[in-house]
Amino acid sequence: VEIFLDEILPSGLAEEIAVEGRYAALRHVQGTLRIQAVAVLSDRIVVTVEPVPDGTVSLRDVLAFAATNGAPAGPAFASGLIEALSHVLQTMHSTAGQRAHGLLSPDAVLVDRSGGIKLIGPGLPWLNRLIIPPAAHEEELLRVIAPEALRGEPIDARADVYSLAVLTYELMSGVAYRDQMPAAALRDAAQHGLLPGLPGRLKNPKPPLIALLERGLQPSAARRFPTVLAFSEALRSALGPAAVGEPIQSRLARLVSKPSVPPARKGVAV
Repeated sequence: VEIFLDEILPSGLAEEIAVEGRYAALRHVQGTLRIQAVAVLSDRIVVTVEPVPDGTVSLRDVLAFAATNGAPAGPAFASGLIEALSHVLQTMHSTAGQRAHGLLSPDAVLVDRSGGIKLIGPGLPWLNRLIIPPAAHEEELLRVIAPEALRGEPIDARADVYSLAVLTYELMSGVAYRDQMPAAALRDAAQHGLLPGLPGRLKNPKPPLIALLERGLQPSAARRFPTVLAFSEALRSALGPAAVGEPIQSRLARLVSKPSVPPARKGVAV
């Protein structure tokens, strides 16, 4: 990936990018696509990344295909997917010293032919625009980013708890958070954490599920679940017997094998 520069980078910024690059290249985090090297040149930044494996698709495309073919996400699918994602994230958090992904959206989750899950990222903060399509960048960012990040505060692993709660809400309601309101209202809602119309849009609006989402979407990180694993375990408990179903890996593998699901874009594994 080459990023061409209009002017020479200030030395401080160039050094910050180089430090981030060395960090990302040296940290091989299980379950994530890896940055192999970063070079800061006079006129461009060159990032060498692990290629996206053939047959890999984004989670957004998998969910869209399932919905249009009469297979919307139910409690078992949602619980299994959140559990699988939480294990990938927990490995990343423990390996990288509680470093948060921070941009966990369906575009940043890749599913291979076996149903295995990998993440694009956590990547480098200044390469986030390669993870999210530019036209939807602002609204997509507001949809997944934790309120403390919008406030300019440091983030830790609890920021990914917030993102998992947003994804859970979308799986259980069938409604994309960013499609519910204009950008100005979306920014206001994101800063305050909680999602609008929370109980009424859920397909399974039981009090334990509502309480779980309200805790996961708290604007204060200290009031959320302490880890992504704690959130996924609480989700399984809140759903009860409805959380039991076909193993998520085999279900994802069947969806990915469908010819109508488009392959993931190449060259965005940052």
